[in-house]
Amino acid sequence: MTDELARLKKRALDLLSRREHSTFELYNKLKRHCDDESLINPLLTELKSQGLLSDHRFADSVRRKVSGKLQGPLRLKRDLSVAKVSADFCSNDEHVDWLSLAVAALEKKFKLHDLTDPKCQAKALRFLAGRGFTQDIAYNALKRLRQQ
Repeated sequence: MTDELARLKKRALDLLSRREHSTFELYNKLKRHCDDESLINPLLTELKSQGLLSDHRFADSVRRKVSGKLQGPLRLKRDLSVAKVSADFCSNDEHVDWLSLAVAALEKKFKLHDLTDPKCQAKALRFLAGRGFTQDIAYNALKRLRQQ
């Protein structure tokens, strides 16, 4: 193993020990620290075969992060597309109750506001749209919150 390959592998393991990375993200981060880019792809293949690098795990970690921050499915898709990971990799996406997350986000942000006021409703819908919720989910969340 050459010195540069060993240094590159150490760098990759160091990055992966902090958080999950997509293949694209790790490639770009390693490219900044490598003179010979031909070493990167075999290293990524080795890391994948050892189970240290997985786009599935990365997608699941992004899903957990997005739902933990009370953000919506459009935000999840955007974050995955930035990392060049297919949204199909997010295996537990159907188990996320996006409507409940939207209601929780509204309750947290608008607990002291009158959601019967049209201006406040518009503000709430813009808020949810900015958090990555679809229009359908946003309207249903607002409707559910007004019924409570």
